[in-house]
Amino acid sequence: MRYQSITATALALCGFFSQSSAATYSLKKNSLANCAGNFGDTREYISGTCYDFYQSDHGVKIERFPDGCTFTIYENKGCNGAKNDFDSGAEKNCIGIQDRWAYKMNC
Repeated sequence: MRYQSITATALALCGFFSQSSAATYSLKKNSLANCAGNFGDTREYISGTCYDFYQSDHGVKIERFPDGCTFTIYENKGCNGAKNDFDSGAEKNCIGIQDRWAYKMNC
């Protein structure tokens, strides 16, 4: 019985640590491609997950960029089609996202 309890605890901890190992990043979206418009709130995102842009999004600024990752914007929703990659040098700079409809941080 004690062995089963230890095993269950170990499995639960493995599950917890595997979920928390994904890098997070933060960005804010702008209504203009040169980021001269109004910014939305800074939001947290999980690396490796594809997110679609809204029609009102035209520029983004990455506020926190995880080490060793690449930020990718895609031509089509669902992270498909032509893409543009940005490294950590893009942090806090405006990225124009015209004709791009999805994004993902790849770590």
